[in-house]
Amino acid sequence: MMLQRLIILIITCCIGFAANAQLSQKLFPYRDGNKWGYCDRDGKVVIAPQWDRADPFGHFSAKVMIRQGNEVYYCLVDEKGKYIIPPELHWIG
Repeated sequence: MMLQRLIILIITCCIGFAANAQLSQKLFPYRDGNKWGYCDRDGKVVIAPQWDRADPFGHFSAKVMIRQGNEVYYCLVDEKGKYIIPPELHWIG
């Protein structure tokens, strides 16, 4: 009985933390045609679409993907769209 209560408490805390993290997120992936960028909660484009894929932000950075011919590059960008890990480093994500 005590173990069940502990498990329920842990699950409830995890759900609360996940919901809070999503509420505190400022930027969201935004697609225009074939390219992805980021917009804010109001739908205002903050980072113009320029990547072939854009993941959600977490800890002030987001993983984006660029295709150049047959090559695929993963990069990390900050909340202003500047590269933390640029494509030329050939990061595999």
